Amino acid sequence: RFCKENPFNRKASPSNTKSETSSSRGPRPARPPAPGHGFPLIKRKVQSDQYIPVEDIHTELLQLEKQLDELEQRGVALEKKLRDTPDDEDEERLLVDWFTLIHDKHHLVRREAELVYT
Repeated sequence: RFCKENPFNRKASPSNTKSETSSSRGPRPARPPAPGHGFPLIKRKVQSDQYIPVEDIHTELLQLEKQLDELEQRGVALEKKLRDTPDDEDEERLLVDWFTLIHDKHHLVRREAELVYT
């Protein structure tokens, strides 16, 4: 009989359902507050809020491309010197120059990525 009835037409007595559910489970335990509850949201300033003209971005990207090309040429020359240097002292100095060049390249690539994003 219950399978053929429409469940939305059936009315259950509220006293029976309340007493059955509350007595079988017992009192509800208090839930701990959610993580971060009561703390204000952290607002972060986005650097892209400042408007930069598109022409300026393209100009700087061209300058960065030229600087990256120059660094690549310097890197090729340094690599040749490193391969041809038999002296350990000269090799150490060249390695320091090599890592400085790599650091400068990474700095330029990061700036390029920022400009492309902007």
